[in-house]
Amino acid sequence: MRVLQYSGLDISQVEVAYRRIVAAVERGDFRAADVKELVGPKHGKIYRAKLDGTNRLLFALVRQGNEVCAVMLEVIENHAFARSRFLRGAAIDEDKIPVSSTAPGPEDAQSVRYLHVERCEILYLDKPLSLDDVQYEVYRAAPPLVLIGGVGSGKTALTLEKLKQVDGDVLYVTHSAYLVQNARDLYYAHGFERPS
Repeated sequence: MRVLQYSGLDISQVEVAYRRIVAAVERGDFRAADVKELVGPKHGKIYRAKLDGTNRLLFALVRQGNEVCAVMLEVIENHAFARSRFLRGAAIDEDKIPVSSTAPGPEDAQSVRYLHVERCEILYLDKPLSLDDVQYEVYRAAPPLVLIGGVGSGKTALTLEKLKQVDGDVLYVTHSAYLVQNARDLYYAHGFERPS
C-alpha cells in the first residue's frame, strides 16, 4: 500500500515511531501497527496506529481506481483525541475498539478523482486533494495571483489551500454569493483555524 502524507503533518517528535508505522502500513501489516478503526460513516473512516505508549497516528484511506493509499493525517499526542482536527469531536474510547488484523479493502477507502503518481503530499479541505503538476506550480507560486479556469478545474480548492499559507488578512473575491459560502465552508472544513 502506498503511503501519502498530509501537508500539515508534524512528525518531528515521533519520527522513528512514524517510520516504523509507515513501513508496517506499506506492507499491509495492520496488526504490527496496532491499527484500529476509530469513526464510522458519519465522520468518515479514520484509523489510528499506535506510535508509542501515549501517542497515536491518525490516517485515512483513499482510492483512485484500484489503487488504495493510506494518507497519514495527524499525530495525536498524549491520547488527546478531543483536540484532533480530523476527528471533529467524535468520542473515542480506544479500549472498546478492536485491533484490525488485515488492511481494509478498496470499499473502505474514500474515492478521489486524482492521485499524483510520484508526489506523496496531500492537501485537505472537505476531502483529500492531490495536485497535478500545473496546480502544484500555482500552489507554490508567490502571491498575488489571478486564477482562471473552467468549471471543475480546481480553482477554488487551489485558492483556498493557498490562502491557508498566507499570513495576515486576505480578501477572496468572487461573483457568486453561493461560492462565497461554499468557500467559507471548505476553508474551515476539518477544523482548520488560522492562528491569531
